[in-house]
Amino acid sequence: MKQLSLFPEWEDETAKIPINTCDERQRIEAKFSHLIQEELKLGKLVSYIGNKSLPILGLYRYKEAFAFSFVEEFIKRFQLKDKNLIFEPFCGMGTTPFTAMHANIKAVAIDKLPIAAFIANTMPLFWLVEPSSLHHNFELLKNKLRQFDPADIASDVAIMKKAFSAETLTELCQWKSAI
Repeated sequence: MKQLSLFPEWEDETAKIPINTCDERQRIEAKFSHLIQEELKLGKLVSYIGNKSLPILGLYRYKEAFAFSFVEEFIKRFQLKDKNLIFEPFCGMGTTPFTAMHANIKAVAIDKLPIAAFIANTMPLFWLVEPSSLHHNFELLKNKLRQFDPADIASDVAIMKKAFSAETLTELCQWKSAI
């Protein structure tokens, strides 16, 4: 009995894919075994959990993120200097370019996910904020908050009305306008 293919135009291409990918992996590992070095101590540094104690990096819980110390380890290991450039093809929350910026090294990072790009683009802005200015600006805005009309945001999001009282939601929208 002949098997029907859902994608007959792909049959020639899929025939070239090895059936046993395990054999292919073993072949690649054998070819590069002299370059592979297992370092179990790096396992603790890979997770974003290492960022939870850092004020700026703890703002976002991006489970795929590297820890700041993981990137820092490789900057030291490869003795990167300000003349070097780091390319991060999956930047996620931007730990790699943020760590590079901290080390005065240029970095280029991309990500397909819009939320990841947003986080990666906003993260360095926190580095520019003077801690004393946060408190000063907060007090200025707080004292003028009632002068601002509430921003017209999230009014169509039903959960916002359930999550916040009308008074709190109005105040949050005023904060949005003030900021």
